[in-house]
Amino acid sequence: MALYDAFSAVLPEGAAEAKYDVDFDGTAKEYLEQADSSLITELLNALEEAEVSVSVCTNFRMNITDNVTNQIIRYRDAYKIPQPALVCPYILYWTQDGKGKAVIVSDCEDGGYLYAKGLYYCFTEPNGFFDKARNDVLALTIFGEETQALVSHIQNIQKGKYSVGAVQRQFDRKYVKDMENLKTLCVDTANRLIEHVKTVVCNMEDRGPAIYDTVAKCFLLKKTMYVQFMMTKNLLDGRFGGDIRKQRQAAKQYTDEIPLMSYSDMWRYQTPAEV
Repeated sequence: MALYDAFSAVLPEGAAEAKYDVDFDGTAKEYLEQADSSLITELLNALEEAEVSVSVCTNFRMNITDNVTNQIIRYRDAYKIPQPALVCPYILYWTQDGKGKAVIVSDCEDGGYLYAKGLYYCFTEPNGFFDKARNDVLALTIFGEETQALVSHIQNIQKGKYSVGAVQRQFDRKYVKDMENLKTLCVDTANRLIEHVKTVVCNMEDRGPAIYDTVAKCFLLKKTMYVQFMMTKNLLDGRFGGDIRKQRQAAKQYTDEIPLMSYSDMWRYQTPAEV
């Protein structure tokens, strides 16, 4: 079963016939036979031992679209890097009661939850792959999580004990207290990302991959901040008096506070000793 088979009933028009750019799409058992040891193989092995059946898709690549939300974010450098610019490391999926269920898994040690949520918001934007299945897709990070706890969450979904949304809310409450806290997380992650790319690009013959990855991650941080702010319903009534324009403006302001290093500056950057 391929990913598009599991979600064929809700895919955008023409998606079932499209050839998606992925590295692997098959059963967990098939993936484990060829994969090196990692946190994801640890999770998949634990799922196999618990007799929890899933398939896995790796490195699902997609374009940064020009939809309204992305235009509001106004991150122009995101459109300068080669497309498809976004890569979802892992998607675990299965069918349940005739419907596809999926787990977007980030493998980033720093900011993994934020990137997973950003990928989720890209997948579920209008005409996105999971646009019509947003309530059946979970986003999580594999770092800092107990393997058996992740197994239990997936088991609970498959057994019908909890909905995907209920499990997602558990993760959201764990990682984010409120929008101020989310902004701080995004700002701090972006600052570390910028410092990292400044450290590594000077020693690279080809800076491209590192720069493209940094721009894509900055875009995901902004996507997470803006969309999650707009989806926080109690803000609309409690803070903005039901005025969606005020909420949108505040979401833009929070998103603009996430720092960036320009695309051109990353290409030209030299350490102070080299200047």
